[in-house]
Amino acid sequence: MTGFVDRLGIEGPVVLKKEMGELLKTLIKITPPKDPAKTRGSIGNSISTKFAAAGDSDLSEHGGGGKVGKSGILWYRTDSDFLRGVAPENDMRKASVEELRPLLYRLRKSGRQILPFRHPRDQQRVMILQTVLTRRSTVNKLIAQIKGHVGRLKAGWLASWDRLSPGGGNQPPQWVTRHKAGARGYFVDGLGVKGFPSFTIANTAVGVGNPRNNLTWLVQGALNIRAKAMRANLALFMKGKKHLGDYARA
Repeated sequence: MTGFVDRLGIEGPVVLKKEMGELLKTLIKITPPKDPAKTRGSIGNSISTKFAAAGDSDLSEHGGGGKVGKSGILWYRTDSDFLRGVAPENDMRKASVEELRPLLYRLRKSGRQILPFRHPRDQQRVMILQTVLTRRSTVNKLIAQIKGHVGRLKAGWLASWDRLSPGGGNQPPQWVTRHKAGARGYFVDGLGVKGFPSFTIANTAVGVGNPRNNLTWLVQGALNIRAKAMRANLALFMKGKKHLGDYARA
């Protein structure tokens, strides 16, 4: 940036606004997901494995008949090892989508957590599995809702998009921009500060702190990409292969 100001004579706020806009494009591009179709597909599979749905083969194939005992436990399988059941508190066949959604982040991949044995016997042991039982229609609604959120993590960078108005190529795709109105992020505009212009961008979307997304590494990667591009552009401008009048519009 110093090179653009000192060597080319471009005003600091102009350089900062332009380069922050290009950084935004890069951040949006490399922030997950890369393949929205693949991500939507994995969402369906992931959620389906976390819940047992009433009437599905997930229960009927075990031959338990779905009988509820006097204790309220839903017994769904008897085999040579255990009498297996679902605890009353995990019978959520009447739960809404809003009630099921928080469980996504607490359940294991299989939706099951083995609890301590109850009443071990010589010939029969009991195992209560923390398997959330709900309705297939509710699970499908939950899947549709989460699929509709694909792109929100990228959209967190759009909070400052209109202020910077980045032109040129690499514009964000529609499946990201449709979330702009509700984008979770913010900016601090210090472009008008004389002698020390600044512009801060922040993404506060749900999932931004998830280690799997590794946003700290991605942000550093975006900065490296833009630094390399700026050095290349500076050289082209100094050689006259690019025109200064096109800088802010490119």
